[in-house]
Amino acid sequence: MLLLDTNTMEFEGITVFPDHADPQQFYYMPLAPHLTMRPDGAGAGHPQFSLIRFKGEAGTGGFVNFDVNLGLPPERAAALASAVQRMADLRDPPRLAPVPVVDGTVHLLMLGEDSSAEPEEGEEPAAGAIRFVETISHAASPSLYGDNQAAFSVQLTQEGVTTVLQSIEGEILPIAVVYSLEYLGLRPSYAVRLTIDWDRVQEHMDESFGANLLFVSTEIGKAVDELVEKKVIKFEADSFVDDSDADAGTIAGRRDAAIAQVRAMITDAFFQPSLPPWTNDKQQWSNDLQKAADVMSLIAGGPAAARTSKAMFSYKKMEYKRIDRKSLNVSFSERATVRRTIFPQGHLAGLFEALRAPGVDRGRFITDVNLDDPWFKRRRLEVSVHDYFENDRIDSINVRARYNGEPKNAILTKAAASHAFEWGGRLEGNTLSMPVELSYEVSFANVDATERPQSIVSPVKAEDAEVLRLNPRGFAEDTLYAIRAIPIRADSFPWERYPMVEAHLRYADPANGLMQTEVFHLTKEKPQDEWKLFLLDLTRPDFEQRIVYRGADHKDHETEWVVNETGDVPVRDPFPSKRELQVAVSADWTVYKRAFVDVVYKDEASGAQEQTSFEFKADDDGRKTAVFEMQDPMRRTLEYSALFMGLDGSSAEVPVSQTNANSIIVKPGMMGRRIVEVRPPADFAAQNLSRVTVDLVFEDLAGGIDTRSNMVFEPSGGPRFFEHAFADPSRAKYMRTIAYLFTNGMQKTVGPEASEDGLIQLKAP
Repeated sequence: MLLLDTNTMEFEGITVFPDHADPQQFYYMPLAPHLTMRPDGAGAGHPQFSLIRFKGEAGTGGFVNFDVNLGLPPERAAALASAVQRMADLRDPPRLAPVPVVDGTVHLLMLGEDSSAEPEEGEEPAAGAIRFVETISHAASPSLYGDNQAAFSVQLTQEGVTTVLQSIEGEILPIAVVYSLEYLGLRPSYAVRLTIDWDRVQEHMDESFGANLLFVSTEIGKAVDELVEKKVIKFEADSFVDDSDADAGTIAGRRDAAIAQVRAMITDAFFQPSLPPWTNDKQQWSNDLQKAADVMSLIAGGPAAARTSKAMFSYKKMEYKRIDRKSLNVSFSERATVRRTIFPQGHLAGLFEALRAPGVDRGRFITDVNLDDPWFKRRRLEVSVHDYFENDRIDSINVRARYNGEPKNAILTKAAASHAFEWGGRLEGNTLSMPVELSYEVSFANVDATERPQSIVSPVKAEDAEVLRLNPRGFAEDTLYAIRAIPIRADSFPWERYPMVEAHLRYADPANGLMQTEVFHLTKEKPQDEWKLFLLDLTRPDFEQRIVYRGADHKDHETEWVVNETGDVPVRDPFPSKRELQVAVSADWTVYKRAFVDVVYKDEASGAQEQTSFEFKADDDGRKTAVFEMQDPMRRTLEYSALFMGLDGSSAEVPVSQTNANSIIVKPGMMGRRIVEVRPPADFAAQNLSRVTVDLVFEDLAGGIDTRSNMVFEPSGGPRFFEHAFADPSRAKYMRTIAYLFTNGMQKTVGPEASEDGLIQLKAP
């Protein structure tokens, strides 16, 4: 281990330490760092130094990069070895090694900046002050082995670059490096020496303690001190630790213990413990017993414990001249390992000697960079998205972008709704290529995967813009989906008869995996609601609806599932005194010039009949309303038919059809629609009925029609309606099967049988 003593040497700015055990081993530490030299092919060395200066629209400045170390070149190491061999008077050349460091730091001083200085919070440069250095980057610690290499990189301002360049002709560079290295070394702590003339000591002891009397241990110490003062006992104790040293207390304690041990040798040689004499005083007897116990403790503790005890001792008679030596030499010493710090430092000198040499190309060390080189142009694309996250229940949008074969992606969320992509530019000639292949995936949160997709992926498109705002929702062709707001309203509704209304809505788009169903409850306190219909195919906006009226008298009324093409769900009195029907026409007015629609209301019981006719032309794109006075509020079925006149004299008819809806859209060539009303038994209890099930089927294989309905009637139910399309007005028959379940558990089925009846009144067979 490295030894800290008077044999430390210094040679030409290099400190050399000996080893504590090996006389041939030495450790060296230069007092100043120097630039690292890189050998070239010819054997010459070049400094590890680079200066880069740049300019352009982005700014001006430069970078200085260099390496320093504390190593010795071979020629200096050889000279140091010869000097150490001479100064240490060694027969063989010594072995040299760098001082082994255990920790350390390094920092840089350059053009008024200190890399170790921490700027105060809010500190601003003084007004008008010239700034030479932007930042200094380096590892906080050097390599801590070998040559303790340290690398530095400094960003300079324009003024800093100019200062460094104009310092080339100077002998030193305005760059200083300061090391702070910690190492371990072995140093002396203390030494204790004892020399005794045994004959003189024996004589003195006989004079002091020749009587056969008891005495305390402090009296022995006094006698020993007198012998030391008379030089009969030569006792020396040296301490090499300063009182302010961090380990001074610990080392002083071990030194005092060694002194006590040496002193105890005299006591151990001449005295032995003894019990105190008996006395009539009980208290004294108790104290004497306590002292006897102390004596036993001293015997267990060894000689060193006897020095400070109050126990009683008696003189031990022994003929030393027969069994002991004439003299005793005792030496105690200790060397302790300590941590020390050394601070090699200095300015870097001789850096530009190679640059000033004739024929040397300065371009090897100084590089000029033009930041406006087209090769450095970068393709940037900033992508953001409209704030649809909360309303559309969007969890995230994964944007994938590819430029010049390099893919990147970014996750957009409500908290981070934008992202800037950047790539190294690809030049086509001197022009930056712009197209970026982009697609994105919209992921939804808290959606039922059985009703709609959890994510949608856009097609890949080439984007030339630098700023792009994504718009995944809308009714344009380039959007991914649409959300159609369907209002549900109950205006002027008789809530006293129907305290609650259920609006059952459903939408199906199997090709896109959509099967949405929703039920809305309307009350007097909440007479309206809204359905956000999710669409992927904008050509299929229609949905189906069914209204259930919950009667205050527990007699509910349900409508059949009907297609809604209007985009709203008005909830009206199911049995009003007036019957309204809104009529709209959808036609290609470049083919047709006029359309005539007839709406007829019939009440077979009273024989009443009313008809309203409408004419539609190209400029009539609104709705028209037919209003009828109802004779029987339970009979709401209306008939309608239409005739379209072509510009070429041709015509197209819509056969007589039926509807219970509040609005219809008439189109050329559309199929007719027929309604069969099924009324429950008037009194289930009187007919001993528990439930009635009705199955209705209408088939027209030639027309591609197959409509089926299953109706279950229980005591609280109202009338139901079977609505089907037809292509041939002459085919009016349908098949019906009626199953009766009686209260006694018996069942009876009637049918299947063909029927053309528009009204089926159920009753027990």
